[in-house]
Amino acid sequence: EKPKASMSVCNLTANIANSIVGFAVLTLPTGMERLSDNGMATSEALGVGVVLLLVFGTLNAWTFTLIAEACERTGTCSYTAAWQKTLGPRTAWLVSSSTLLISFNNAVICQSIIG
Repeated sequence: EKPKASMSVCNLTANIANSIVGFAVLTLPTGMERLSDNGMATSEALGVGVVLLLVFGTLNAWTFTLIAEACERTGTCSYTAAWQKTLGPRTAWLVSSSTLLISFNNAVICQSIIG
């Protein structure tokens, strides 16, 4: 029997959107401002920002789709559980460690942007 997820699809979607939007709200305008300050026209900076937003949004969507497919194929409800089932429990700590490292790096980036 397939294990029950501890979070609904709506809650999960809201949490992912909150994380992505919260980070983009801080970094994208600042990056575009710095491009403009360094001689790039405002319209060009906006174009670069939109292209980067679309590229990284597409990469995130593809990654989330791959994780969902891995969970579906393994009959699990989390990335860590799918990892354990496919690669074994010995390396499952890599999932949590990489997530922690990425979160820490994002916090440092946000702090450097805020000042």
